[in-house]
Amino acid sequence: MNALILDVHLKGSLSVIRSLGRRGISVAAAAKRRSACGLHSRFVSKRFIYRSPKGLDVFYHDVERILDELASRPVVYAFSDATVLALARNEEIMSRVEMLLPAGKDREIGFSKKETLARAQELGIPIPSMIAYRDGADLRDAVRDEKCPLVIKPQHSFVWVHGRGVRGDVSIAGSRDELVDEVERVYKQTTEWPLVQEYIEGEECGVEFLYVDGEAVLECAHKRIRSLSPTGGASVVKETISIPEDIGEMSRELLDSLSWHGPAMVEWKRDKDGNPYLMEINGRFWGSLPVAVAAGLDIPYAYYRAASGEKVERSVCMSGVRTQHILGDIAHVLGVMGKKGYVEGKLYPNLAPTLKAFLSDLFSTQHDVWSLSDPLPAIWEIIDYGGKLLRKS
Repeated sequence: MNALILDVHLKGSLSVIRSLGRRGISVAAAAKRRSACGLHSRFVSKRFIYRSPKGLDVFYHDVERILDELASRPVVYAFSDATVLALARNEEIMSRVEMLLPAGKDREIGFSKKETLARAQELGIPIPSMIAYRDGADLRDAVRDEKCPLVIKPQHSFVWVHGRGVRGDVSIAGSRDELVDEVERVYKQTTEWPLVQEYIEGEECGVEFLYVDGEAVLECAHKRIRSLSPTGGASVVKETISIPEDIGEMSRELLDSLSWHGPAMVEWKRDKDGNPYLMEINGRFWGSLPVAVAAGLDIPYAYYRAASGEKVERSVCMSGVRTQHILGDIAHVLGVMGKKGYVEGKLYPNLAPTLKAFLSDLFSTQHDVWSLSDPLPAIWEIIDYGGKLLRKS
């Protein structure tokens, strides 16, 4: 059996490519563009291009073509909500691949921020305070006495509207007028009223799992040292930690209630007093996967074995292992310089210690993309993403 890895423009895919390739497993890599970093790894034996799942018909056509060209039924890995959900909702394609996914209703809850938080409330799991409203006009009255900033979260990270895919990104509003404008913009874009939550300032962390038939077999946890944006988001420097008892137990309870099957990361944030609040579930392979692999937990290979029908032994990762995504960390430094996402009155990093920390990690930690034994992906990532990240900073 071979492996088909989609979304290889995303850095987490390299952990899968390198893990399987070093074990002699045939790796087919596929992406939306030829400059995708994962296509240029020395461990890739076949390379494919597909059109974006924003257009379902053309995406399905391209995936079927790829499957026709592969010699055997592949184990499939995907790193984006758009790709996972598009595949999961196509029975014909799913009948031709091996892919660990929970059942339909449970999967849809896990991929919906609104439904995930509702399930958490049923279980007594703490979530951020939510603003209840019916529409934009109602929201203006609902937040009259609320203190900004407030967080706007689309119900889904990816949704199809009139047959075309739309990505939903989290944003922060520093004023009531800004909040109402952003909420109405998200509604027009996604046709779903987004969630409005309190802004929690504090440590971000995640608990990662590989579930097989409703049972957690691999577990890991990490804390975010720095994120792509100075105010949060994707982690660019992260460090594995011993799984905290509180969020570890609540993460398992949440995923157990969904009879989870496959990979998942449960995201948390702690306030200044250390109280944890559930942010969301990433019901797929996640961007910080490289730190778990660096810490000795080979989730990619375990997934391959489980999808192939083999038994996977229970295991957890080592704590104290840190990795850096160099390009993302450069974007973080530039974001600090330009005060990107600055929120009045909230903690914001200073440039001097940020630059010092970046240089320290550059020469002392393991890296997500750069590898002396497999250098081309890092070069192509600069070509593919470098300019985009720098422009956003």
